[in-house]
Amino acid sequence: MSPSICCLGAGYVGGPTMAKIAAKCPDIRVTVTDPNEKRIAAWNSDALPVYEPGLQEVVESARGRNLFFSTDVRKAIREADIIFVSVGTPTKTYGVGAGRAADLKYIESAARMIAEEAEGPKIIVEKSTIPVKTAEAMLTILRSNSKNGTFQVLSNPEFLAEGTAIEDLENPDRVLIGGEQTPRAWPQSRKSSPSTPVGFLGKRSSPPISGPPSSPSSWPMPSSPSASPPSTPSPHFVRPPGQTLMRWPVPLARIPASVPSS
Repeated sequence: MSPSICCLGAGYVGGPTMAKIAAKCPDIRVTVTDPNEKRIAAWNSDALPVYEPGLQEVVESARGRNLFFSTDVRKAIREADIIFVSVGTPTKTYGVGAGRAADLKYIESAARMIAEEAEGPKIIVEKSTIPVKTAEAMLTILRSNSKNGTFQVLSNPEFLAEGTAIEDLENPDRVLIGGEQTPRAWPQSRKSSPSTPVGFLGKRSSPPISGPPSSPSSWPMPSSPSASPPSTPSPHFVRPPGQTLMRWPVPLARIPASVPSS
């Protein structure tokens, strides 16, 4: 059975990234999900909700073949082997770090939904703009709330520039992947392209990137308290006054051919 990928979030990160993966990997089913019906309808039309030169052609080359856009988030989670998390991380408007730090409520909500629906082994790849150690907090939420799922959480930050996102996906100048060191992961990680510098990190330690604000997130809010990241913002992710962080598209990393059993 061919591997399956889903992406939670159909914005500036999730849409172009998944479209490029689908175009490059025709044997992998890629489903982009979002609760926002209008956004998904736009991805299924000729008027895409995101403009990048070349994106329309990439989407049309794979859409309906192995690239799908859906509002059925829970079904996509159940069917996927690899789950990309690309939900919004707006600037906090309250509490410690208000006006500077990232609000992680949508990250928490996505992790809880994955925990509720996951059956068996899943690889979770966080691509949202998040503070250091959030991946560890996601793993805590997943393992604490899932009955039958087993998880590996990877961090794969973005390095795309607005206006050249498709070109940057096609020819990334670097790829960073962070995650737990396991015997299974290391041999697979060495299969990346020798022409692209690849960094394998034990923990996420990326600097903030500023850019135009993202569209408001439609992701469900967390419904109960959780083991969420500390409320004190990391000094590495405090935004200068007047700046918003919302623009990270991506380097395309090599997708493993299968998900190892746990």
